[in-house]
Amino acid sequence: MEISLQSVDIDLMDSERAVFKVLKATLEYPTDVRVKAQKLADDINFFCKSRIGNIDEVQALDSLRQRDGAIPGYGESPSWKDLPNLSFCAREKWLDPTNDDEELSEEFTKWKNLNSFLARFTRTGFVPWLTLPIWQLRSALEEPPLENGSAMGCRVWVATEWIIQCADILFQAMNSKEELDKNTARALSTGSLCEGKAPLSVERWEFWKKRFSELATDAGGLSLSEDIKTRISDALKSMDAAKA
Repeated sequence: MEISLQSVDIDLMDSERAVFKVLKATLEYPTDVRVKAQKLADDINFFCKSRIGNIDEVQALDSLRQRDGAIPGYGESPSWKDLPNLSFCAREKWLDPTNDDEELSEEFTKWKNLNSFLARFTRTGFVPWLTLPIWQLRSALEEPPLENGSAMGCRVWVATEWIIQCADILFQAMNSKEELDKNTARALSTGSLCEGKAPLSVERWEFWKKRFSELATDAGGLSLSEDIKTRISDALKSMDAAKA
């Protein structure tokens, strides 16, 4: 069943409505699924460039997912809640600027914005991209610290954002007894400082807690700011609460 979304506008603020209309138009445009998904990922990337938090975008995209029925032009499947192929396109755009040996403050800000948006959207219950937060936690906590203080600060900021926003969801995944296939296990593999632990395990979760504490202790030597130390403290509180 195809539906009209006109009534959804009533429940949105003006800033949310503007974002909603852009995303809705992208999903309703008469082209194939892959092109729509790529355009949706581009739209999200554009909205995330300017600020951290992205509350309007999160609310608008979540509103799309709450609609019943199929997306016009797709037939009976997929539905609005699936946001077809979005996770695949998000992974294609997952280019961490901290991997470059350069000072890229503008790119670091954009990277924080994108991760913050996806973490907040994940918190609404859309979780097709478990690899994304685990990759960021792995780079910040399971590999030796970067010598570039700004890049390392960005990595730790992003790792804390995923924990602060999604600790419950991530702990549930780490506490899972699910048997992983080889490809998934490889994608979720641990870093060089965390070898020998299962990709999804409470042991890995506890390792992350230990590393956060170690980074906070050595914040001066790693050129991590007071803001980062505060975020680490908030992340540790979120991890304790999720496990309680």
